[in-house]
Amino acid sequence: MKHLLLILCCCYLTVNGWSQKITYAEPDREDPRGVNFEIIGKYNNHFIVYKNYRTDNYFTIFDNNMKQVNKIPLEIFPERLLQTDVLAYRDYFYIFYQYQKKNIVYVMAAKFDGNGKQIGNNIELDTTEVNFTANNKLYTFLNSEDKSKIAFVKVNNKRRETYHITTVVFDKNLVLLKRNKLYIKSEDNNNELLSEFAVDNAGTIVFLKEASTQQRDNIATVSLCMLGTATDSLKELKIGLPKIFIDQLKMKVNNSNHQLLVTGFYAKTRRGNIDGIYCLMFDYANTSVVSNKTYTFSEEFRNDAKGEATIKTAFNDFYLQNIIARNDGGFAVTAEANYTSTRTGNGFNRWDYTGMYWGNSFYNDWYMWNSPGMLGGGMWGNPFWRGGFPQVTRYYSDNIAILSFDSLGAIEWSNVVRKSQYDDNTESLLGYCMLNTGTEIHFLFNQVERRNQILNDHTITPEGQLTRNPPFKNIDVSYECLPRYGKQVSSRQLIVPTLFRNMVSFAKIEF
Repeated sequence: MKHLLLILCCCYLTVNGWSQKITYAEPDREDPRGVNFEIIGKYNNHFIVYKNYRTDNYFTIFDNNMKQVNKIPLEIFPERLLQTDVLAYRDYFYIFYQYQKKNIVYVMAAKFDGNGKQIGNNIELDTTEVNFTANNKLYTFLNSEDKSKIAFVKVNNKRRETYHITTVVFDKNLVLLKRNKLYIKSEDNNNELLSEFAVDNAGTIVFLKEASTQQRDNIATVSLCMLGTATDSLKELKIGLPKIFIDQLKMKVNNSNHQLLVTGFYAKTRRGNIDGIYCLMFDYANTSVVSNKTYTFSEEFRNDAKGEATIKTAFNDFYLQNIIARNDGGFAVTAEANYTSTRTGNGFNRWDYTGMYWGNSFYNDWYMWNSPGMLGGGMWGNPFWRGGFPQVTRYYSDNIAILSFDSLGAIEWSNVVRKSQYDDNTESLLGYCMLNTGTEIHFLFNQVERRNQILNDHTITPEGQLTRNPPFKNIDVSYECLPRYGKQVSSRQLIVPTLFRNMVSFAKIEF
């Protein structure tokens, strides 16, 4: 019996040790140093990555062992691309792109099969006449959770007293379902902002209309705005906020019960320490509020999350990252501690930083777009270059806080994934990515061990049980993973970009 138990234990350890596997691709030495990329997905046991550098555009195709098997040049794009977005389906994918020719900005679509071959011709989706040279996108791209609806939103606020909004909604075959032009009067034209645009599975476009305080550091009022495909009029519902100070709101559509989930950290005093989290659950099908509550963080949770901070300031550096909607009507929220420091000591903080929230929202004749995140991380991510700055800025990315709520908005549990990361002049190696297997969520992130960036894997169950998994057994320290730009391509597979001697490559991670 003792020998049998020993054999079973050895088998268990062997299986557990090989439950995570990394397969690295060799870097393409023909890729320029500043190449941009987008991981598209998995098709017929191979993986497709779209790459761009200046006017060069091409697909790189890897087999299941991450060997490069093809490189397909793309000659369909004009020279002056403003933006590209990718939407992948099971058997095909779209690349949506914006470009300017003379005084017209075009929104176009190109469809490709699972081998990277174009299907049909490029399709024009919308145009805008401008009297300037654009240097960024004019339209925000949206897709519904089930990918059955595709939308583009354009917001023009040239005249401060009125927002001019154009929306176009398509089905997955790019058949136009609805095109609307709206005019929203700004009650306070200096402190109002439209944010957090989304489209649900029925094609309804939803967004938040927020007004800041006179000091522009908190949200004073918020309205939920909805525009369906069967109407030309906008439905705007003003939400009564508690007497708290909120600096950032995140929104998520829960398609399983036709609800909007809106949440944000709050303080009880202006520019005070973060005291807790605000949660709004709104049934937009019946235009009724399900839950409108605040939750004060317990001392135990604050102590668990604080890292190098004090208990009082534990959440001052946390910023909301993801809202994960559940089929039972509940949801989970993740937040990460992010901050910077410089030799002069002037890093950003949640009250003065203007890169995402109240600042830098308008450009090019007051066309406005929706920023993708607090520290960047749009389609291309951040540059992988680490030198040449006259002043060193050190980026920090620390603990991840997770909170779970039930279908009535009551908090169920909270937990913290502990990590401590920093790097100089770049945040590419910092942060995390998630893989949702259905039974648990994996959090993957780098930690420095013996001067090497080692990929760590923590999992959390729907009940809030956190597990630190054993280290990956086949890590090659010559490759530095960039998990924050990774993409889940199947139920238990991720494709994650890597750096190998300052060259961009990719790795497949399997569970």
